[in-house]
Amino acid sequence: MAARMARQSIFEADSPPSVHFVLEEAPPRRPVGGTMVWRQQLEHLLEVGRLRNVTLQVMPTHSDAHPGVDGKIELLKFPDGTAVGRSDGAFNGRPITDPKRLRILELRYGTIRAQALSPRESLAFVEQLLGGDMTELAWFKSSYSSGTDGESCIEIAHTPGTVHVRDSKNTEGPRLTLTPEAWAEFLRYASVR
Repeated sequence: MAARMARQSIFEADSPPSVHFVLEEAPPRRPVGGTMVWRQQLEHLLEVGRLRNVTLQVMPTHSDAHPGVDGKIELLKFPDGTAVGRSDGAFNGRPITDPKRLRILELRYGTIRAQALSPRESLAFVEQLLGGDMTELAWFKSSYSSGTDGESCIEIAHTPGTVHVRDSKNTEGPRLTLTPEAWAEFLRYASVR
């Protein structure tokens, strides 16, 4: 968990690195870990994909064969002009620094990006998997909130198969995503307290 948090902190740094990802279409469609875990992963993809320093693209399954079918391509470029690259399908999978070989990987990666959905289309694809545009949910004050002045109020929104919950005082803050069954169980628990 500490390693994951350290990796995530890279995105929150004052001067975060510019990162570009191309993801095959199939993995985001597969609900590994169950529906709730899958939805949380998709929501995290959207969150990261909307960061100013991140470009997220999805490679449609119906695309022609591309240079990434043999495995991932990784390119790291540093401020001093040096770079290192690696590809599962090239140079025996070993890290390389030779400029000519790096150029081959750059060209392959460029071809992959050209065949993938645009960043905007890719985010729309993930939103569609979640059941719609997450930025335009219809939020409603919950009748289960306490306090007459809205002091402890939550808001809920529904998408197919999901109930979204947020704090009405912090609408840009974290959100809970629950199945309708989990939401009903929460309400049952809250009503007996």
